[in-house]
Amino acid sequence: MVLEKCLLPFAANTSSILDNAKVSVLVENLLRLFLKDCGCDYTPRLVSAVEKGILARESKIKGDKRRKDSGVKNKVEDSDLVWLKASGERLRMLLDWIKKNEQS
Repeated sequence: MVLEKCLLPFAANTSSILDNAKVSVLVENLLRLFLKDCGCDYTPRLVSAVEKGILARESKIKGDKRRKDSGVKNKVEDSDLVWLKASGERLRMLLDWIKKNEQS
């Protein structure tokens, strides 16, 4: 599957929390669309690609050094980090859903 090879396991090109959160939400939605239209099997390759991508996006992040006001910066980065973490959890829930529906 193209998602497993080309999209799911990768992070954004930048170390921005926001960019990696956007990539995570994008990949999450692409997986949902793929499941809706084509379906897919729960395989070790799929699990590996999802987990590798979550880890890659979370480990690549660094703070945005362009912003001067640290108070605003921290609030924005905290919000972006919440989006990134939530998207990773939703991807894991999608894996669980695939596994449960495959067994039924």
